[in-house]
Amino acid sequence: MRILSALGEKVVGIEHIGSTSIKKLKAKPIIDIMVGVKDIDEVSYFVNPLREIDYEYVPKPEFKDRRFFRKGFWGQGTCHLHICEFNSSEWIEKVLFRDYLRLHPHVA
Repeated sequence: MRILSALGEKVVGIEHIGSTSIKKLKAKPIIDIMVGVKDIDEVSYFVNPLREIDYEYVPKPEFKDRRFFRKGFWGQGTCHLHICEFNSSEWIEKVLFRDYLRLHPHVA
């Protein structure tokens, strides 16, 4: 995977999250990927390597515990990349929510 190659051993975990990760759920054609790292403050080092594989850093001050990158033209993006600290509350909440919807399709 190109993300793993770009970020190397800084990646502690990687998950497919978002609506496209839930079978039979209507979804936008955008893949959401969450990457877990040891230290969120190191994300500034990821900007150039991710740019080389067509991900653009998008500052979002409202995202306190994660950093956001996107791939594709504005309004026509194909992939959203969320980077947060592995096993942080941000990480755990996203994975638990996805897993809950997978286990309870009637809720999705």
